Amino acid sequence: MSGGPASRTNDPFSREELVMTSVMTRPSAATHTLSAMRLHTATLPQMLAWIAAILAAIFAVQFAIILAISGTSEQMNSSSPIVLAIFLFVFGVQSFAQTLPFALSLGLTRRAFFASTMLYGAALAFGLSLAAGVFALIEEATGGWGVDFIFFRVTTQIPAAPVAQWAMWPLVIFAGCVLGAFYGAVYQRWGTTGVWSVILTLLIVLGSVTVVNIWQGWWPAIWDAITELPLELIILGAPALLALGAGLTAFVVARRSPV
Repeated sequence: MSGGPASRTNDPFSREELVMTSVMTRPSAATHTLSAMRLHTATLPQMLAWIAAILAAIFAVQFAIILAISGTSEQMNSSSPIVLAIFLFVFGVQSFAQTLPFALSLGLTRRAFFASTMLYGAALAFGLSLAAGVFALIEEATGGWGVDFIFFRVTTQIPAAPVAQWAMWPLVIFAGCVLGAFYGAVYQRWGTTGVWSVILTLLIVLGSVTVVNIWQGWWPAIWDAITELPLELIILGAPALLALGAGLTAFVVARRSPV
């Protein structure tokens, strides 16, 4: 009979072989991460085009202002690292608020999506920092574009070690990405109510801390303690701690997302 012991004995695929085949064909975590990465890279050309266009517009406006006030002692500095951090903040929000549900529908895991988003954000931060560094060298060589304009050399104005000045670029930009991922994960988990609740909670906590410190007169002691720290530790440690805290929270929230 077809279902008897003989047929099971002659079956070319034993249970052990089937299990081994299933394990070997199961996508690895690295495969999931690379698949999720492709979702991000699909929009890379558009993102870079918008970054270039908006940075160019900001540069043109500020350069025009410099020309308009030429002959005075005024000097204008830009905050290009913050501008780039805002771009990656928007990317982080969109990734978790919009791309995450699509990624899960393709069978990708939350862990793989989170890892791919962080790796992609870090690569973007590093690449944009390198590009900004090239323009900073050009800016230095041209004497601030001929008018002593500081647009890409912002971090060099900080009295810290050169390595810390340049390391600050990718850290600040990446911190913007992770902070955006946090808000995107909160939106995906609790919607607009969750986002506003986080903002309200931060305002209450920071406001309460400020009021208590002013009331108790602790600010001078706190400020003295901060100023005694190495400046390199402050400018690198602050964005690093922000990225670490926001990243861990985003991971926890995303794992409990209902989608």
